[in-house]
Amino acid sequence: MQDVSNDSPRSAQALDVKIVVADAFDGATRLLNDVQRFGFCIRRFQLDVDTEHKTSIHMALVAPFGTDSAQISSRLARHGTVVSVDVAEPSEENTRSHRNVRHPAHSAASQC
Repeated sequence: MQDVSNDSPRSAQALDVKIVVADAFDGATRLLNDVQRFGFCIRRFQLDVDTEHKTSIHMALVAPFGTDSAQISSRLARHGTVVSVDVAEPSEENTRSHRNVRHPAHSAASQC
């Protein structure tokens, strides 16, 4: 994996990714595999499960400059366990690329 974080300021950009998944283990595994496959650097990975077994994943990534947040959102949303994806550059909180995904197989959250 190429570390783009030490390159010139115009060659890398930070991405703030918030994802809700129906299955914590499946979602985390698939999303981390995607991040690696895309060649992004990961700066933070946080997984939280609430009392209703709803899982939120928050990732801080470094991607090549010019990476389209809407395309990243779409690529991450393709997994069956993903309920919603929200991708933005940290300085662009008002221009987040958000994608809600509804998969009938995951209408009820899985129990641990």
